[in-house]
Amino acid sequence: WYQRPVETFLQSDMTRADREAKLLSDRTIDFVATGEQQSEAGHEGIYSPDSKKGMYRDEYYRDAQAGGYVQYALFNSTKQVENIALMLRYTTADSGRRVTIYIDGIKVTEMDIPQKVANADDNGFFNLELPIDKKFLMTADGRKLKDGIRVRMVASGNTPLPGCYYVRLVKR
Repeated sequence: WYQRPVETFLQSDMTRADREAKLLSDRTIDFVATGEQQSEAGHEGIYSPDSKKGMYRDEYYRDAQAGGYVQYALFNSTKQVENIALMLRYTTADSGRRVTIYIDGIKVTEMDIPQKVANADDNGFFNLELPIDKKFLMTADGRKLKDGIRVRMVASGNTPLPGCYYVRLVKR
């Protein structure tokens, strides 16, 4: 049992972590627990034959070798088209690995995992948040809302794909 004054409890790391988890949960529209079979299957996960799942610091991930890929479908149950972002969780332990991210076949960004990230936690985990243009959430003619998007992460250059610890569709 937590046996400290209420003020100390409210300022504790445990309370802060719970508050941050609640805020993230409230923003989340869809969530893929990468490396977990049921979640990946429910999000139409496909990956190159050299892809593997694993665990690092008690968190599951999925990665692939150079040239490999991982893809998931994310569903927009809120039918929101403004202020939506793609959130990906990585770790600085994969520094130097390069990833190119596509949404519905269109390149959105390419990045190298850095050695240090300002908002990384003590284990080097950090979230990359990419705003999604509403054109990705609408049909090509712009008249109808799509059910979701397909996110593909491709290992760029000669490096393995950095381990991805989760993929989220979130409200910004």
